[in-house]
Amino acid sequence: MKDAAAYLSSTPWFVEELIRTGKIRTTTIANSRLIDIHDLDAWVDGQTGSANTRKVNSSGPTPRQEVMEILTPEEVAKRLKVKVSWVYEKRRPRTKNPIPCLPLGRYIRFDWNAVLRWLDSIAVEESEPNKRRRT
Repeated sequence: MKDAAAYLSSTPWFVEELIRTGKIRTTTIANSRLIDIHDLDAWVDGQTGSANTRKVNSSGPTPRQEVMEILTPEEVAKRLKVKVSWVYEKRRPRTKNPIPCLPLGRYIRFDWNAVLRWLDSIAVEESEPNKRRRT
């Protein structure tokens, strides 16, 4: 299935037709047009009769279809209102619950949606009552 989507997405005239007819959505970022791969996968599934067929919604992304927002450690620190050194320390595997990151060679980047899910998991852990408490 992914091979078919990769092939179709590499055929410019075909993708242009899908965009023109409103079957897939696009986003323009820095003079580059990006297609919504979820829409393309759904269209391929619908054409092949796959069990994972889902209705393509052209009104905009649904809550489940999150746009990946890639951030630097400095941007994450600024949004979390912490020091950059704290972000670097929390991403190390030796920490108890490391912050999810995307290693890109010598650089690291963060998906903001993954960071928010990580924060939610920390909040859930802290809100659960401990079995044993020291006094």
